[in-house]
Amino acid sequence: MYGLAYVFIPQEFASLQSELDQTLAPFKRGGEDVFPRDKLAFDDATEALARLHRCRFRYNADGSFSLLDGDADLSFHLRFSTLAEHLAACRLDIFEGTFAEIDPDFDAFVRRFTDCDRRDTPPPRYGRWLNPIGYWDWWELGGRFNGAITGEPRPAGTAQSISSGPSSGRAILENVVVAFGGHETDEKAAIEANVE
Repeated sequence: MYGLAYVFIPQEFASLQSELDQTLAPFKRGGEDVFPRDKLAFDDATEALARLHRCRFRYNADGSFSLLDGDADLSFHLRFSTLAEHLAACRLDIFEGTFAEIDPDFDAFVRRFTDCDRRDTPPPRYGRWLNPIGYWDWWELGGRFNGAITGEPRPAGTAQSISSGPSSGRAILENVVVAFGGHETDEKAAIEANVE
């Protein structure tokens, strides 16, 4: 899923990149490799893993994988390399069936074929420790797609060095800034490869 976001930054800054990195850092998706444990919450995937264990899938020797009777999001937790190694050891170029057929023991299936951790609360749960306010896993100024930011190219102005031109969303935000005593920005701006 893609989305646009406005990020408030100070008027004076040395580097737009570092200012955005600092402002957005608390909202990055990630686990213990990015954040200390006390900032994370357990994202329970037990029910999704139980459905994945029972759902039919097809695996081909070229590495293609498709769920035949389940939601594609279920495969998010899979370690595909482990599945490929298992099927190669069984000398199967193609497999169509369920993980329950490969390994009937649900706990063993989770340990072997997924990246999920076990949380020993009664009953035991499976999932990952993730940032509960992690809303993005990458960001890019202006978006990935041409045309995502609309407006006519304009020459750079003094108060606003780069922009995509007129924007109804930016106009609304500017009204908020003015209402709180700020100043309107210069209308002159420039666009280059959707960088804003």
